Amino acid sequence: TGRSCRETDAAGAYSITTRPETYVLNVEPPEGSDLVASYHAGKRTWADADTVTVERADVTVELVLAAGVRVSGTVRDATGVPVEGADVSLSDGEGWLAGTSTDATGRYAVAVPPGRYVLDVFAPRFGALVSVVGRTLVVDGPAAADVTLPLGPP
Repeated sequence: TGRSCRETDAAGAYSITTRPETYVLNVEPPEGSDLVASYHAGKRTWADADTVTVERADVTVELVLAAGVRVSGTVRDATGVPVEGADVSLSDGEGWLAGTSTDATGRYAVAVPPGRYVLDVFAPRFGALVSVVGRTLVVDGPAAADVTLPLGPP
């Protein structure tokens, strides 16, 4: 029915006032944390997520985020200049799991459970850089994955 975003307090508590309806809850961890984003009950996609029905009384839902392993790196162009605004995506055998964008220094960081992933780095929309996709990455501890985006044809 729409998107209602709320941040938690220091103790992790949150409150959302809404109308009676059935909802899908998605939890995004704080930027820079090693927690893995998920849907209610640890599900990976909105289609698999358990729903929460709010009727006329208050509903309490406990949400737990799993700790992951940090994958970080820097995206640069072929001349070594950091690339801001590149989209970084990690997928596994079940599909897309996590993603983020590079900052002004070309850096990115995302947390995932240990496993085997495909790393895709998509060049910013405007410019002459070419995306790098399909790079295999085995994550069994904190991992560094720097990527160089080649220049495309003029």
